[in-house]
Amino acid sequence: MTPQERDVIAGIFDRLRQAANQPRDPEAERFIADRLREQPYAVYAMAQSVYVQEQALTSMQGQIEQLQAEVEQLRNQPPAPAPRPAIRRLPVGHIRRRREPAGPFRFGAVLPAARPATAGLPALGRSAG
Repeated sequence: MTPQERDVIAGIFDRLRQAANQPRDPEAERFIADRLREQPYAVYAMAQSVYVQEQALTSMQGQIEQLQAEVEQLRNQPPAPAPRPAIRRLPVGHIRRRREPAGPFRFGAVLPAARPATAGLPALGRSAG
């Protein structure tokens, strides 16, 4: 056990000592005591689990504080200018002509007038001949 681990475990037990006079659920207390009698090694495993959780919480708190500081720093910075779109300039001799799309429906092209659906069909009541 390292001195740091000893300090963390001592801190856990100090907090537990402070909770000694707090009200407890008698049924839960009996249940836990029964389990500890059946599994006396569980105290070590539970202390180990609490230690790992303490370390994780301490690490997460440090990360939260660092991120909050970064957010505050970004809030205090003047806004960055909007990026300008890149324009690629070609020499005059290299101007490419835009190809028109193939087919009869080019943008801006005049479409032929639509024929009525009945065009070319004999009128009702009249014979085709």
